[in-house]
Order: sequence, then structure tokens, then C-alpha cells
Amino acid sequence: MDSLSKLNQVAHILRRRLANTDTAAKKPEGRSATQQAPAQDLKQVVGQKIKQLKSSGAQERQLHRATIAAILQHQFGDDSLTLDPDYQHLIDLVCEAIESDPELLAAVGSIVDEA
Repeated sequence: MDSLSKLNQVAHILRRRLANTDTAAKKPEGRSATQQAPAQDLKQVVGQKIKQLKSSGAQERQLHRATIAAILQHQFGDDSLTLDPDYQHLIDLVCEAIESDPELLAAVGSIVDEA
């Protein structure tokens, strides 16, 4: 499985879990979750973010969180979300859910390794 399909798989799982969560009840303005930018753009965005963090010596957990945050921000398309404490809490919840699922954790880990 190539990294692009892994990114799409993780993004799909995240969208599905977010759709089932009451935390995501408040829909942000801007691009909706169903309107997606090209997958190659997502790969570039995530790859750049991971490379920046790796060069600064970030730990694996920080890289995983940054990957999830970049995927969510790319899917929702609203830069102002990064400053919202509720959005940060949502990222924490998604990270916890992924960390509790070995298959998802391995998928995110492979995305980080390939960047």
C-alpha cells in the first residue's frame, strides 16, 4: 500500500469517526468535509509538516499528532481552527482513539516514516 492510499485511508477513517462524534456537531465555515482538495496536496502538506518537525527533533507522538492535525485541517480547510481550544481537544481525542487501535497507529506511523 503506497503512502497516498494510506493517507486517504486515515483521512477516511478520521472523517467517519468525526461524523459519529458529538464533538464535531459544530460544523466550521469554509470548505466542508465532503469537499476534498486533491489527495496529492494532502500528501505534500502532511509531508512538509512532518519534515519540519523531524528536523527540529520532535518525538514520535508529536509527529503522530501533527500528522492528524494536518489531515484534519486539510479536510476542513479552515486555518482559524488551529486556534480554537475545542478543535485542539478534538485532535487530542482523535489521537487517543488512534493510539488505542494498533492498526490505525501503524498506518499513521508508516505515514510519518515515509515523509
